[in-house]
Amino acid sequence: MPHWIAGGETRYVRILIKNGIAGERLVVVFGHELQHVVEALEDATVVDATTMRGRFAHLAGKGSPRDSTEPLETAQAVAVERRIAIELSEWRRMGVR
Repeated sequence: MPHWIAGGETRYVRILIKNGIAGERLVVVFGHELQHVVEALEDATVVDATTMRGRFAHLAGKGSPRDSTEPLETAQAVAVERRIAIELSEWRRMGVR
C-alpha cells in the first residue's frame, strides 16, 4: 500500500507490503503497488496522503474517499497485477526461472 511521505517540493511515496508475502506473489503485489505510485505521481495536485487518497477514489470511480479505511482499488493496478501474474505463469510454463 502506498504511503505519502512529506518532502517539501519533492514528492515521496513509500510502499509497505505485509511480511510473509514472497516469491511470485511478492512480484505481483509489488507491481500492483508500483502502479498505484505511478497513478499518484501522474497528478501534480497529489501532495499529501489526503490528495493521494482522493486521486485513488477518483480513479476507482468513487465520488470521494468518505471512509479513510475503505479500500480503493484502481482498474489499472488490477490490470497490472493480472498481467504480471500471466507473464510469470508463462515463464514458469517455459521453464524460465
